[in-house]
Amino acid sequence: MKDKKISRSKKNTNLLLIAFQFIIISCVILLTQKVLMSSEVTIITTEVAKKQAPIILEKVEPVVEERQVVYDNMTMEELADKLNRSMYGILEGKGMTFANYSINYGVDPYMSLAIVLLETGCKWGCSYVSTTCNNIGGQVGYSKCGNGNYRAFATLDEGIKSFFENLAYNYYSYGLTDVYSIHKKYAQAPNWADAVNKYIEEIKAK
Repeated sequence: MKDKKISRSKKNTNLLLIAFQFIIISCVILLTQKVLMSSEVTIITTEVAKKQAPIILEKVEPVVEERQVVYDNMTMEELADKLNRSMYGILEGKGMTFANYSINYGVDPYMSLAIVLLETGCKWGCSYVSTTCNNIGGQVGYSKCGNGNYRAFATLDEGIKSFFENLAYNYYSYGLTDVYSIHKKYAQAPNWADAVNKYIEEIKAK
């Protein structure tokens, strides 16, 4: 009888151990599931946050090209356009050529064009010397144009370049930089300076 009680007691103890183990295993499983679910939520939340996070773009400043002023608050192109508005006959469209030479040689572009307009008469009809010999400034010297004392040039561009070189090297370099000081050496006509100044005002006004 006593042995049967001991056997039953052992059996009950074993059942309790099994039940206790089952409870522990169930708790471990539940905890593991919770941890896994928590990780998945964190991953999903992170991915959603990444997708919904605002995109911050760097501010890009627009590139503004600096305006290169060369004369009278104008760029080279603007100066050429202005000079072109006062060019006639064989001089038509030579604004950029005049602008480049005047800036490169340091010669006033308004005054240089005014002298050319007076010497060639191109506002009314270009002279024989300018149309035949490409002499735009009444330049004298070797390589005669016809029977006169005026120089002849192979092309109009050569004549224009020589005109600016003459003003730069024979006048400006000696301090003769205004119309009246140039007049004393350039021309004999008494009203030459006044006529050039008149053309200058016309060029400025256009």
